[in-house]
Amino acid sequence: MYIIISVVLMSLLLFGMIVDYISTIKERNIHIRNQKIAKYVKSIVNGQRLLERRTALPVTMQCSIISLERSLRAFEKLIKLQSSQSRLEAMAAINAKLNSFKKSSPSPKNHYALLQVPSSKNEQVNMLKQCVRLKFFLKAEYDKGNISSEILQSETVPLEILNARLKAAIISAQAVEELGHQDYTKLQKLSDKAMQFLHDIQYDDNKVKALLAQEIEKIKLINVNIIDKTEEKIEEST
Repeated sequence: MYIIISVVLMSLLLFGMIVDYISTIKERNIHIRNQKIAKYVKSIVNGQRLLERRTALPVTMQCSIISLERSLRAFEKLIKLQSSQSRLEAMAAINAKLNSFKKSSPSPKNHYALLQVPSSKNEQVNMLKQCVRLKFFLKAEYDKGNISSEILQSETVPLEILNARLKAAIISAQAVEELGHQDYTKLQKLSDKAMQFLHDIQYDDNKVKALLAQEIEKIKLINVNIIDKTEEKIEEST
């Protein structure tokens, strides 16, 4: 009798352990599944944000296609895990937009390099932030093997030029703001730094060179203003 009771107790204990183990495995699988769902949803949202922020930084047709392809891949994986009518419709809409973009004409060469820099400092900062985000996005897609090195270079090189132009514009604006403080040594350093960003750009394209020349001339005018103010200050002190 004692042996029977022991066997029953051991069986119940073993059964309980098996149930707990299966429950743990199920919970772990659900957790992993939910993590994957969150990852794919985030990828879709980030891809759409890239296109929605065209006001801050108008992206190329190539970049739009890359973003839509990323969203489409994420949707396909998401639907395999958790399908719904709304998700199927959203994926179909993205696929239709992607096909439409692929039939469209490509963006002009050096699109980013030739973009107009906004006059507002806040807009300049927003464009610079979006420029950085876009470079990270393209590098990530390249690292995953989704785009070629040629596409990466054709997008990021003009982006680097825009990046330098934006930094020069922001620093140049800071120099103008500092004029009222009469710290002309600091002003000259800011102006020189802005000028250096533009001089460091090495790119063999006549349109880009002409645009850079115009922006360099603007900074030269600031330098003339600084020199005039410095000379006035020297004359006042003598």
